[in-house]
Amino acid sequence: MDDDVAAWKLVAVYLVWLLAAAAMALVAVLLLGTIASLFGADSQSDVYRRMTEIGAVVVFIILAATPFLVRRKMSGESEETRDG
Repeated sequence: MDDDVAAWKLVAVYLVWLLAAAAMALVAVLLLGTIASLFGADSQSDVYRRMTEIGAVVVFIILAATPFLVRRKMSGESEETRDG
C-alpha cells in the first residue's frame, strides 16, 4: 500500500512541476520577446509569433525533462562511486 501512495505522490509532484515548467517557459519567452522588441523586432509579424511559440515549446520540453535528466545524472554518479 505504501508503494501506491508513493507513486501517486510522485505523479502529483510531477504534475505540479509541469505547471511550474509551463509558467517558467511563458515567462522566459515573454522576456526574450521583450528583449527582441527592444532591438526592433516587429511583435505583430507572423515570424515573430512563430518564433515565440516554438521557443515556448522548446523551453517547456527542456524543463519537463529536467527531473528525468537529473535523476539519470545522479544515479549514474552514484553507480560510478560504488564501482570505483
